[in-house]
Amino acid sequence: MTTALDELFASNPNNKIYYITIELSHSAFAPTVHRLVQGFQNLQATLEEDAPYNAGEEVNFIGSAFKLSIPEKSVKGRQDLTCTIYGASFEIIEQLELQAKANREPVKITFREFESGDLSAPASQPITMTVLNPTAGPDSVSFSATFADVINKQFPSIFYKLETHPGLA
Repeated sequence: MTTALDELFASNPNNKIYYITIELSHSAFAPTVHRLVQGFQNLQATLEEDAPYNAGEEVNFIGSAFKLSIPEKSVKGRQDLTCTIYGASFEIIEQLELQAKANREPVKITFREFESGDLSAPASQPITMTVLNPTAGPDSVSFSATFADVINKQFPSIFYKLETHPGLA
């Protein structure tokens, strides 16, 4: 956590707001990313310079109701984040279902925090995790995410294709 966030949490000034954002990304999604901010108003903020999509650009996060349970700091082997997006758009549900059918590439979730005094970059280091077992209900989408999906890691970890390994033919 950065000094700006530490200061915000300690002093709780009236004129500063703490924003929690998530970004769901997958190559089968159209658009490739869905960006949400916790709350009812949209947020225009600038991404970090090394972001996988729209690096260093100002992007729009859509106001949404979601609940996050961030992994605790511990010595456990696996750290899981749980997320429930309430009133998820049909587009997000449909795209998660398409991804499940499309390929074995996992959906990624990136967690970012912003502070209203400086929206030119995230207030802390963004965290990117792999989405596991998304489930869609009538009014929400729920999933867990982990830093390293060791259980579902394929072996061998490279794809043997004719383009890269012509001897397969």
